[in-house]
Amino acid sequence: MRNYRTMIEMENMEPLTAQVFAALHRTMHLHQQLMVRELAKEGSHPGEVFCLRQLLKHEGMTQRDLADHLHVSRPWITRILQVLEKSGAVVRRDDEQDQRLTRVYITDKGRERELELRQIWGRYLNETIGTLSNEEKQDLERLLTKLNASLLEVAPEQEVQE
Repeated sequence: MRNYRTMIEMENMEPLTAQVFAALHRTMHLHQQLMVRELAKEGSHPGEVFCLRQLLKHEGMTQRDLADHLHVSRPWITRILQVLEKSGAVVRRDDEQDQRLTRVYITDKGRERELELRQIWGRYLNETIGTLSNEEKQDLERLLTKLNASLLEVAPEQEVQE
């Protein structure tokens, strides 16, 4: 892993800001690694979780819209959908009005799988963030909300989705 603290300090950043960024980066990196590992134990990948979740909210999305919504490339979404389709979690059908479009629908098996994966996610969060005291969770939520607001002020609205 790159040493972000050193990199930032070389850019004349305030040392405590650099320390906080380094801690946040380590936390995000470790969280991603552990979540991937937990899902892999169940034969899944985070991409599958996010696709199934979006399809529950917006069934019948086009592959293009799904890729755009998840901020991934179209080839990547095609690969994930192939895995989900092979497992019986989704079906792809041509749009009835526009044959150039393919729409994606979650199946009953996909709904069951999404619930299983959501339970894994919940267990993981209870074993990690859930170990903080209520006061610590409230402080962390407040600080992250404030940081998110700062991030959204810096980034143009059309480039980010919450």
